[in-house]
Amino acid sequence: MSGGGSTTKVFQCPAHTWTNVLWMAGGFFTLTYRVSVPTGTKVLYRRYGSCIPPYMEGSFTTTDTFSLYPWEQYVRVDIRPSGDTPVTATVS
Repeated sequence: MSGGGSTTKVFQCPAHTWTNVLWMAGGFFTLTYRVSVPTGTKVLYRRYGSCIPPYMEGSFTTTDTFSLYPWEQYVRVDIRPSGDTPVTATVS
């Protein structure tokens, strides 16, 4: 976890269910976290924050990064497998 420590967290994400994998509170510098799923796996994401835009959604395959910027108070990221198979997500 860049700027946020060196802990890696693992989440079991059931099919058809949103799972919160990241929640960060503001600071004085940018914090960037990488969310990874098994190679070739596509997941949907929702990113909530306290700035403009306050909500973003999309998808990624295998890995993506999410950042908390100094002007934001908080960021929350939820993911959901796009298919019928559960996935294991790693946040680092």
